[in-house]
Amino acid sequence: MATWYYRTSGKEIGPLKSSEIVAHVRQGKVTPDTLVRKNDSQWVSAREVSGLLEAADTAKRSEHVCPFCGEPIPRPPVRCPSCSRDVVVSLKGGPAPAVATPKKAELTPEEAQERRQQQIAELQRRADRRDIWVYSTCLLLWLVLLVASPFLLRLCDDGTIALSRHVMTAILGGIGILFAVIAYWLTRPG
Repeated sequence: MATWYYRTSGKEIGPLKSSEIVAHVRQGKVTPDTLVRKNDSQWVSAREVSGLLEAADTAKRSEHVCPFCGEPIPRPPVRCPSCSRDVVVSLKGGPAPAVATPKKAELTPEEAQERRQQQIAELQRRADRRDIWVYSTCLLLWLVLLVASPFLLRLCDDGTIALSRHVMTAILGGIGILFAVIAYWLTRPG
């Protein structure tokens, strides 16, 4: 457990628990210029100890804070006097940092036009990604067809597939043309 010490008027005060040193800061016995140390560390001014002065400041605040508006409240359950909401559970240690919420403002015509252009650009990017996926799939299937066609023709010659070589060639050619048309349609300019 951490033990704290501080110097005042040439005297060393301590050992103190963390809660006790915070209480001494709150009482004004430890100021930002007071020399303090934790355990056997070097003496430093209290302002150099990260969180010490802030902890004392937080301890001054109400122990219970409304989670909706960050204002101090009595112990829950209670209705918050600031925002009039029923609070069943509270936060400890002070109000939450203020978060700026943008107010709904009407857009100027230029801003509305820019927003529409951004939405159109995003839709175009999505369409492009879809087209690339379809194009890649067609290309992959075309390559599979290219590699498989000699084997399929061989199976036709052996009689394993009940189609003649000419019919199989026509089918494979039709599928190849279909893939070529899809690829052209996806890559055509504008």
